[in-house]
Amino acid sequence: MTLQEYYILAYCALILIGRMLTQKQRRADKLSMQAQQIIEDPTAILMVIGAIIAFVCPLIEASVRDNFEFKWLPLVLGVIIIIAGWIVIFYANKTISDNWSPSIAKTEAQQLVRAGIYNFIRHPLYFAGLLLLTGTNIYFQNRWSWLVALAAFVITLYRIPREERQLEARYGQEYVVYKQNTKAIIPWIL
Repeated sequence: MTLQEYYILAYCALILIGRMLTQKQRRADKLSMQAQQIIEDPTAILMVIGAIIAFVCPLIEASVRDNFEFKWLPLVLGVIIIIAGWIVIFYANKTISDNWSPSIAKTEAQQLVRAGIYNFIRHPLYFAGLLLLTGTNIYFQNRWSWLVALAAFVITLYRIPREERQLEARYGQEYVVYKQNTKAIIPWIL
């Protein structure tokens, strides 16, 4: 195997292990039920497609690059950012638990979560996804995949207001006050 192939394999292991370790706390709906919720929500479809493209493009770019060069700094920095993303996902999932849904539609059974990381930002799972994409592109020293990461960020910014309108409709003034006291996606910034 080449060094480039080891890089890709190590990244895939990091992503798979992170995914397995962070999803335990989330509501355990059957995949068919989650798929149905995604199909019924056009913004969820857009997010899924955007995420798939955003994570596949860096792998493609890394695998077809002829001038692959090993550098410690991007490797270590990328891994640290990816692990930070998984840590955010772990704690966000642990906090949101049964209140998580792939759809922006909210049910009467769901509660407004303001504890833990949700005390600082309203959408930590989106923030964590951006950390994963950033870490991925730094890890692979990508150039063109940053455009795809930017597109994923734009898709996320498109979805947030739609989701927040649903949350305001469901939780009313409680959500308005929560919104005034927290940032949407990036702590202390946005």
